[in-house]
Amino acid sequence: MGLYLFIVLFFCLYILILEDNYNKAFSKLEKNYIVKIVSMKESGSYTDKYIAKVLYGKDKNFRVYLYTSKDSNYCYGDIVKVNGEVQLPSKARNDKGFDYCRYLRTKKIVASIFVEKIEYIKRQENSLSKIYDVKLKCSDIINNNFPKEEAEILKALLLGNKSDISDETEEVFSKSNLSHILAISGLHVTYIVFFLEKFLDKILNNIKLKNLILILFLILFMIFVGNSPSAMRACIMTIMLYLGKIFLREKDFYTSCILSLILILLINPYNIYSISMWLSFLGTLGIVLFSNFFQKTFLKKLKVKSKIIKQIIESICVSISAQLLIFPIMWKNFGTISINFWISNLLVSELIAPILVIRVHECNFISNKNNTYLHRTFYSKTVYKFNHIFFENPFKSNFYTYSE
Repeated sequence: MGLYLFIVLFFCLYILILEDNYNKAFSKLEKNYIVKIVSMKESGSYTDKYIAKVLYGKDKNFRVYLYTSKDSNYCYGDIVKVNGEVQLPSKARNDKGFDYCRYLRTKKIVASIFVEKIEYIKRQENSLSKIYDVKLKCSDIINNNFPKEEAEILKALLLGNKSDISDETEEVFSKSNLSHILAISGLHVTYIVFFLEKFLDKILNNIKLKNLILILFLILFMIFVGNSPSAMRACIMTIMLYLGKIFLREKDFYTSCILSLILILLINPYNIYSISMWLSFLGTLGIVLFSNFFQKTFLKKLKVKSKIIKQIIESICVSISAQLLIFPIMWKNFGTISINFWISNLLVSELIAPILVIRVHECNFISNKNNTYLHRTFYSKTVYKFNHIFFENPFKSNFYTYSE
């Protein structure tokens, strides 16, 4: 009990100090800054957006959104001198209003700079810039070989990049309760690690070495997909599973869950306000708490003998279990609840595994159109069309309840 109290007090003090530092940031607005680009480009209708870190002055190390002219071409590690207008984010004007300032702080961003003039200085290369170069190359391959709508989904599934997804596509996935498919989470990590572990089983006999390789891969994977709370949660808990295998310890879900939460909040205490983090943790907790109970209850009452029907029922039970704890979050933040989630999750989740296999081809820079034809005409297209046909059809879309 004393340890938990200490942890709570520590985080309270930590966030108060961080809040004070953030409030002091850009207290004296200037026009010129030297910054380092620390993200990929996000293309908008009229401007391009980057995340940049201030390198000099009293605002050193603070991160900002950098809005540049359309069709700019900067990469992770580029150091530039910018001249422009600094805007501080607005806070919520009422109790239930959207707090843009708090939202940006979940991303460690304290201000936005609308660039009037920009001057390239040099490129600072390191291991992170090389990882982002690979990610950029993969993104270019997807953009060049897939139609726009399908490329948006593939970049979210394979690279953790949701910035290019249109509002229409995002709304379709949200209505069908499939938003978690677009965010790198436990589902993606499970499939990827499963394939990698099977591959390593064939070439390595040393179990500890295999587990160390998997841990290293998960750390690199977190960096590659952008360190989102859901990705970090899944990767950290999986890393702890393999650490337990190395040190011959039994797996403990609750210990792994608490430690991953602590690490995520140490990286950024403002993640406590992240909806994606709560959806990830509560969905996982719901599966652990309720799925076995539902599976035993349904299978016992229905007396199922067919393996296929049994697997379908088990999948539906997992979906129901996850939804039980995330329903309140969905209702409060989005004002919508889908009651046909079990159908959408059952059908679409079966397509994620084959889609993720494409990662090997994309990361090896296979851009030949013959190699991507199957992907283009089946995997990504199926996911996209499934959502539009099933959830946008006027005869099948009256399954949602909206708050007033």
